[in-house]
Amino acid sequence: MTTSKIVLSPGQEQALEKLRPLVDLATSGICKRLPFRPRTSVLLIGPSGTGKSHIAKELARQCNLPFWEANMANWIVLGARSETHTFKLLADWIHQHDSGVIFTDELDKLSGSGSDWLNSVRLETHDLLDGRVPNAAVVPSGISKLEELAGLHSGELTQDFMMADIREKLRTRFFVIGAGAWMGGWQENRQQLGFNSTTSADRRPDRRQILQSISPELLQRFRRDVIYLDPMTKREYQQVAASIIARLPKTLVDSFLRACTPAIEMALEECLGMRIFEEILADVWAAEYAVHRNNTNAWTYLTRYP
Repeated sequence: MTTSKIVLSPGQEQALEKLRPLVDLATSGICKRLPFRPRTSVLLIGPSGTGKSHIAKELARQCNLPFWEANMANWIVLGARSETHTFKLLADWIHQHDSGVIFTDELDKLSGSGSDWLNSVRLETHDLLDGRVPNAAVVPSGISKLEELAGLHSGELTQDFMMADIREKLRTRFFVIGAGAWMGGWQENRQQLGFNSTTSADRRPDRRQILQSISPELLQRFRRDVIYLDPMTKREYQQVAASIIARLPKTLVDSFLRACTPAIEMALEECLGMRIFEEILADVWAAEYAVHRNNTNAWTYLTRYP
């Protein structure tokens, strides 16, 4: 049988190596005994398709930690709509776990100004990165449970106790990862090749180009050592393809190989990243299943491993 470890690109493996010691520090509880709060929050930067959320989820899986994800485009501010406020969901999740990984994606969408929604999300995101949870994020179900366990009957007292616990855990037992594309840096670094412009994987925009497009008030809330995820090179695509082939049912290997060569060229041109392999696998599996679907042993046949 194949191993359960997922396939990662070389760049994703390098990013995980940098994150592992930080997540251990952030979630171990040792921060409570230090004279100041270590800065462990990390910012991942890379174009779409480089696997930012993929890395965050895999980090949590490898460290056996609960995982919570927020997308800036779907962040619900207090009173904006009838749905549950996003910060309430986060506070409830922190209250239920001793430690975990918090992933905030699409932070580049917080740039600019104008709408009340954008300003509110920006302020709440800063609160999260600063280890603060506003009182408005109180969880009524949590208060009731605490009152039941502690024999308390004062909602205000229980709320204060619960919010203090949530804030303390957020600061000392949870690891926060922020991510964004900040595509401007990559777009400014495009080379003209013939009639088409394409991003050169060998000419990643430098730190100055990328950081200039990030607001200082956001950037200062993360470690100075930002983790950059480059568009994948042809060699990296080939390495990932070889790793996938080693784990595929043998009935799919030939079809996958035939599809890979043109797909990798397209992925290089369009900076598709790991998603191209998701598409190839879906196409190959669908085609093979269509051929064998009337075979009563189709499932057994299609899942034969080397």
